[in-house]
Amino acid sequence: MQLELTGTLWFSEKRTKILFLLSEGSQNIEHIKKSLNLSTRELMPQIKKLKKENLVVGEKESFELSSIGELLVDNMKIFLDTTRVISENRDFWENRDFSTIPDRFIERIGELGHYYLIEPDLHNIYDFPKEFKDNIIKCKHVAMLKTYVHPTYPSLCFKILDNVDKFSLFTLNDVLKKIAKDFPQLNDKLLSAENVNIYLSDGKISIPILCVTEKFLYFSLFNKDGKYEHMDILSFDQSAVIWGKELIEHYCQMSAAIKLSEKTDF
Repeated sequence: MQLELTGTLWFSEKRTKILFLLSEGSQNIEHIKKSLNLSTRELMPQIKKLKKENLVVGEKESFELSSIGELLVDNMKIFLDTTRVISENRDFWENRDFSTIPDRFIERIGELGHYYLIEPDLHNIYDFPKEFKDNIIKCKHVAMLKTYVHPTYPSLCFKILDNVDKFSLFTLNDVLKKIAKDFPQLNDKLLSAENVNIYLSDGKISIPILCVTEKFLYFSLFNKDGKYEHMDILSFDQSAVIWGKELIEHYCQMSAAIKLSEKTDF
C-alpha cells in the first residue's frame, strides 16, 4: 500500500503536475488541460488514479485536493524545494558548518527559494559583494548579525545608518570592543543614533554574517574547517526573508540588549 501511494505521488510527472496545480485551489477540467498542455485522454486516467488513492476529489468538471492530498503535497513541496536548493550548489552545502544553526531552520533550508551563490571576486576579496552593497542602501529596515569586523564594514555601516529607519546590530562582545577601539566614530554613531538597536551574544554564534531586510536575505557560513571562503547566499524570495528574520529572532533571544531605540522591532 505504501509503495503504491509513493508510486502515485512520484512515478508520474503528469500526476505530480496535477497535484501541484490543484494545490492552488479547485480547478475546472479545461483549466487543468490548458495549464498542463494535456488532452482529455491524457488527463482523465491520471485524475482517476489520484481519486482512487483519495488524493483528489471532485466530479466531471471540477477537481480539488482532498485533505490527505493537501498534507502530502505540502510535504512534497518541502522535499522538492530542499532538493533544489542543495542540488544547485551541492559542493557548497556539503562543506558548510551548520553547528550553530538550530535543526528547525536547517530543515527549512528550502525556503531560501531561488537564491544566488555569490563567489569571491579575487580582485576585491576584502570588500562586500556589489550585489549586497547596491541593495542594502535601498532598504529601510536592516537587521545584521556580524561576528567579525570586515575591513569595509565601517563605511558600509555609515551608509546604512544614513538611509534606514531601523538598524538592529547583533554582534559579539569582542567585535564591539574592536569597533570601539579601531573605529570610534562608528562606535559613537551606533550608540547615539535613535534608530539603532544593539544586541550582544555570548560568543556561541559562528556565522560570518547574517543580514535581513524587508527586501532580501544575505548570509554566509564558515566551512567545516572553520574558514570563511567569501561565498555568500543572496535571496530576494519572501520565504527567505521570513526564514532569515526568524533566525535573527532566535539569536536575539540568546543575546543581551545593550541599546534599544523606542521601536524595538526589527
